[in-house]
Amino acid sequence: MKNFKFLRVVYWILLIGIPAWLFISYLYKHESYPALVNEGVASLDTYNILSGEVIPLEGEWEFYPDEILGPGDDFSKKERIFLQVPLFWEKTEELPRYGCGTYRCVVNTRNTPNYLALYYNGIFTSSAIYINGLLYDVQGQAGETKSSTFPELKTQVVPFPSSGNRTEIIIPVSNFYFRSGGIQGEILFGEEHAVSNLIDQRLYIKAFLIGGLIIIAFFQLGMAVLPRFNRMYYLFAATCALLAFRLLVVRESPLYAIQDIPYEVKLRLEYLTLFIGIPMISAILNALFPKDFHRGFVFVFGGLGVLFSVAQYFVDILTASWMVPIYQVIVFIQGLIVTVILVVVVLRKRPDSYVFFIGWMMVLAGLVHDIMETSGFLHHDIQITPYLMFLFVFAQANVVALRSAKAFIQVEDLSDRLNFVNLNLEKLVSERTRRIEKQSMEMERQSRKIDRQNKELQKTVEIRNQVLTIIGHDLRGPIGNIGEMIDLLLSADIDGETQEQVLVAMRQAATGSFTLLENLMYWGRAQSGKIAYNPERHSIRNIAGEAMNLLESIAKEKNINLENYIPPDHYAWCDHTHVNLIIRNLVNNAIKFTRPGGHIMVSSRYRASTPGTPDILEVMVRDDGIGIPPEKLEQIFSTDKVESTWGTNNEKGSGIGLQLVKQFVSINKGQIYARSSVGEFTTFFFSLPSVETR
Repeated sequence: MKNFKFLRVVYWILLIGIPAWLFISYLYKHESYPALVNEGVASLDTYNILSGEVIPLEGEWEFYPDEILGPGDDFSKKERIFLQVPLFWEKTEELPRYGCGTYRCVVNTRNTPNYLALYYNGIFTSSAIYINGLLYDVQGQAGETKSSTFPELKTQVVPFPSSGNRTEIIIPVSNFYFRSGGIQGEILFGEEHAVSNLIDQRLYIKAFLIGGLIIIAFFQLGMAVLPRFNRMYYLFAATCALLAFRLLVVRESPLYAIQDIPYEVKLRLEYLTLFIGIPMISAILNALFPKDFHRGFVFVFGGLGVLFSVAQYFVDILTASWMVPIYQVIVFIQGLIVTVILVVVVLRKRPDSYVFFIGWMMVLAGLVHDIMETSGFLHHDIQITPYLMFLFVFAQANVVALRSAKAFIQVEDLSDRLNFVNLNLEKLVSERTRRIEKQSMEMERQSRKIDRQNKELQKTVEIRNQVLTIIGHDLRGPIGNIGEMIDLLLSADIDGETQEQVLVAMRQAATGSFTLLENLMYWGRAQSGKIAYNPERHSIRNIAGEAMNLLESIAKEKNINLENYIPPDHYAWCDHTHVNLIIRNLVNNAIKFTRPGGHIMVSSRYRASTPGTPDILEVMVRDDGIGIPPEKLEQIFSTDKVESTWGTNNEKGSGIGLQLVKQFVSINKGQIYARSSVGEFTTFFFSLPSVETR
């Protein structure tokens, strides 16, 4: 239950926060463009039109009052002033509301595309668009007198070919049929596809809102068949339908056929949706909270809405436009009353009152914003009330759906209780079965664990037996021989040459025993997983030199040459101790299986790895010894079995050296393999990363 409440809180935060974020983002983007038009000239050199940037032409346009001018007129001989765009012309200068005038602006650009476009929205109430001396669009008919003027109100994208980096825009405007005149909407300038795409996006959003409102309206009509709150559902359905219709008839309609509706009809339909739509909020509030919101308010505000709706059809369109600011006062009074009552409703903790309160505050904020926008006090170029009304209706639809869901849940809960009584025995049997299955699975898991531990124990015993075997056979023999040779040295009847041979033999036995013990130590650590790995960037030539110096004396006894051909600039990312042991074991093996007078070479090369990864360093230890038979070469790194072998001078080996080499190469992120020809050569190859790896 707590999770459900938390999700509801998150839902309402997103429902309010996302529109607020979108509106703030729009304002931030809108305000990011300064007033670019200064004394009739817009310098867009700092903007890249080719990148799809759409720029509002806001600022001081040239304005020639009381004249309808065109490209053929000499503007230098005309009286001009500078007017702010967008703004009704009577807001900035002592100009009459009704009359005519001509706006003019020169746009300077750089890197101009082949085709540009101009978008206008909200020119009251007749105009023509001249671009670079050519007429591209008309809105009604602009004249210097009322009789020569034909009003129209539309939005339009006007594409035109570029004529260089200078664009002259002339817009003659006349107004005799609206309460204010001039350019109140936005004028957008940019590349043709960019402007068209921006306007299409706006139309898609409005089409989405219209579709959503229609769906909600039908949903509410479907809910009206329920035995309770039928009036509320009908009111919601009517409000949604009215909002959808308003979005169709206002400017920037997604239905292109609306553009052809006569100016007077379009404006009266827009006023009708305002006069009728606002009082419906009072009706909905009364349906939701009848004990708190008196029905008398519904009749008062509803009656005023009907009165204004009917009255507008008996006056001319200019007088009808003046009815809107008068009605806005009534809207303001209604908003105050609704707000006060909703505060009381919230304090009384009525069901879902906070949802309606939040939604109403959003709508009220939108109404205030749009009234200030249409009155010329704000210049955001956006009407947000339709969007907020959509969210308001959507939120209330959620409330209605939630109430229905609660009722459905109650019915389901009762049904579940009945089923629980009927199926209680079956449930107990099912629980017992699940418990037995769970115990069986646990026993199987424990059995697999025991098998795994037995295998690990068996491996440990085998390792111990191998170590004991090596110590018992391979280590006891050399140590016993050292003891016998010491006894021989202590006898006084041996000559100097024999004594020297005995000492050489003792040194070989001691060196072999030491190497065996060291390998046993590292091998034991490797088997228990306690090998330390401390990689750094090392010179492989230096490491190989250290390892070969330790084996120099053994090689000289067999008259074998050790040669280090690793270049000084060959470095690898590895553990110094590990690589030293690898090279020492491989060279020691090579000495063991090379005939007297042979050669052993250690070299390296950089080799390309997989595509997109750094090169690897490959080290090679080559001897010209007796070689390895093919059948044994295939198994040398594919088995963990330790086998002892004998060298060319009957040197005894433990067989764990290559096992250590294989494990240490793997720890250092490398690979190892061998190539050999019996009686000719053997080469061991192992790789190391040239840079740090993760």
